[in-house]
Amino acid sequence: MVEIGFELEDLPYGSEPLSLDVPDFNGCTSCFATSFYECKKIQEISLRKKRLLRYILNQFKPHIYVIEWAAGRYDCGCRYQLGIRGYEEDGIVDMDFDDGSIIPLFYITKEMVVQQWEGKKWEKKVVEN
Repeated sequence: MVEIGFELEDLPYGSEPLSLDVPDFNGCTSCFATSFYECKKIQEISLRKKRLLRYILNQFKPHIYVIEWAAGRYDCGCRYQLGIRGYEEDGIVDMDFDDGSIIPLFYITKEMVVQQWEGKKWEKKVVEN
C-alpha cells in the first residue's frame, strides 16, 4: 500500500470518534488523516501469480466489492474519492494516454464532497461492479 500525505491518528481529531458498534472498524479507534493538500492511498492487488484466484474471477465473474469509511473535519470542507480499476493481465491495452499511462479495462468511482462545518460524521463508501 502506498500512502502519500497521510498521518495516522490514534483518535480522530476534527471528526467524530470511530464507533465501537460498527463491525467494519474491528474495534479500532485510529484512522488515516490527511493534510490540507491532496493525499493519495493506493493499494494494488496483482493477480498475475495467483492462478486459482484468476481462474475464479474469469470463470465465475464474482462482484468486486470495496468499502471504506470517510469523514471530513468539522472546520473545513473536503473532497473524497474511492475508486477501483481493472487492467489486462499483462498491463497492456490497445490505447494509452499521451503521457504513457495505461487505460484501465474498467474504472468505478464514488465521490463525497463535504462542505465546511458539515464534515465530522463518518460515512460508508461502497464501490462495486
